[in-house]
Amino acid sequence: MFTAMSIFFYYLLYFVLYWGYYMVQEIILEGRTIGKLIFRLRVIPVKGGRLQLPAIILRNFLRFVDQDFTVFIGATISMLVSKEYRRIGDLAAGTVVIRENKLLSIETAFLWRKNHQLRDVLPDSATVILKKLSEQDLYVIGRLLNEYHSIPEPRRTQLVTGMAETIRKKIQDGNLYTNPLLYVKEIYARHHHGNTV
Repeated sequence: MFTAMSIFFYYLLYFVLYWGYYMVQEIILEGRTIGKLIFRLRVIPVKGGRLQLPAIILRNFLRFVDQDFTVFIGATISMLVSKEYRRIGDLAAGTVVIRENKLLSIETAFLWRKNHQLRDVLPDSATVILKKLSEQDLYVIGRLLNEYHSIPEPRRTQLVTGMAETIRKKIQDGNLYTNPLLYVKEIYARHHHGNTV
């Protein structure tokens, strides 16, 4: 009886520590663990927004399928097959792991803008973009730009126009843009090119 109880508590403790290590940190550190902080990685929802508790629980619970039950073969196959290298837990939870970039200083943003001569698209005050858009926002923008040509019209134009207007409101840009696609591209490019890892 003592041996059976010892084995039960061993596996219970293993489960809590192994599963809890990732889950608790991702809750407290908003999609990051200590390891992810060191390597500047973060878990975010594929569709953008804040990472929700059910997604954290599901992706971490399925870690057992990814690693223990399939001896990492399931995770490897899933990552090779999925477009964004997502493991089974991420596919089920609708999450993806991204690399976080450093924010640009205002001086660097002005210098990048001057060198790329994009003054006609955004005003100088638009450097506030760098403090207003989250990594999740930038992920969604990047995904839209990557898939732009595969989206049929008129849906493609609707998505880009909606994205440009959402960004403009979020960064509180009072200026109007003439080309929604160029507007979205510049915001994404400004952050991407100025924030090399």
